[in-house]
Amino acid sequence: MPEPAYQDWIELYTKWLENSFRIEYLDNRISYITTPFLDRHNDLIAVYVQPTESGFLIFDEDAIPDLQTCTLYPETSKRLNGILLNHGLTLDNEMLTKHTTIETFGKDFHYFLQALIEIYTL
Repeated sequence: MPEPAYQDWIELYTKWLENSFRIEYLDNRISYITTPFLDRHNDLIAVYVQPTESGFLIFDEDAIPDLQTCTLYPETSKRLNGILLNHGLTLDNEMLTKHTTIETFGKDFHYFLQALIEIYTL
């Protein structure tokens, strides 16, 4: 097999990435999306997406309760707030949320996942 040209690296990665996502459709038009990315326990990170009147709500109910099982030092809380601010997420009780539209869904979904990965490293 010939060695792929450098242009193929992105295509190889994106094909693997696309095939690694799993979507389960739940009640109330909510989608449960399992990603290939891992949390601190080496479990796959999964998030929910729900349609709203103005677009979509991406949310996670696991990262904050998991973080709270560790000791939350003041510097951890400060870092968490920075992550949320940098990626445009909101903390509502123990749920992380991000509102998005069809036009910006891909970028916003990516930023949401980036934030979760960062949070799981706190």
